Amino acid sequence: MATYVAPNADVPVWNGASHARWSWGRMLYSNGAAAGVHTVAIYLPAYAILLDVGIIGVALWNQGTSASLIAGDADDDNGFIVATDMKATELLAGEAVFVGAGTAMAGGRIGAYVANSQWAVGGGTTSGIYRTTARVVTFTLTTVGTAATTGETLCGIKYLAFSGSEPVVAGSYAAT
Repeated sequence: MATYVAPNADVPVWNGASHARWSWGRMLYSNGAAAGVHTVAIYLPAYAILLDVGIIGVALWNQGTSASLIAGDADDDNGFIVATDMKATELLAGEAVFVGAGTAMAGGRIGAYVANSQWAVGGGTTSGIYRTTARVVTFTLTTVGTAATTGETLCGIKYLAFSGSEPVVAGSYAAT
């Protein structure tokens, strides 16, 4: 006869529905009239498990000198995606970078939170996929030179959240 062993009281148990979802933001050249900094900030609730971070090049940015995108959080502004040329050479129209599959699928444009096809887990500055506190994943596109007349990039995260955890997406543009 089997003996029932009660679960450890310290183990958190989430009751109710859980769901995986994508949250996306869009950077568009017409949001800013000149060179500057475009941002998409996506709030990630506490205890959420980050499954993927990605960017999709819809249309090349034709900024005068450069258009470079990074993605990270408050601990490391390029912890997910390091400087990626959105103008011509690294992410073309119709191409995408997703870091969840590791370095092989991200074309080498991944940050410190992803190493050798593994996400960093833990607290503090090494946390790539899980934290017990809320945080914001920020995508930052810096354009330099003349005003862009084309350029569109989609930025998103996929995460597993539990009941009551809803995303908040915000964006901004500041001319330089």
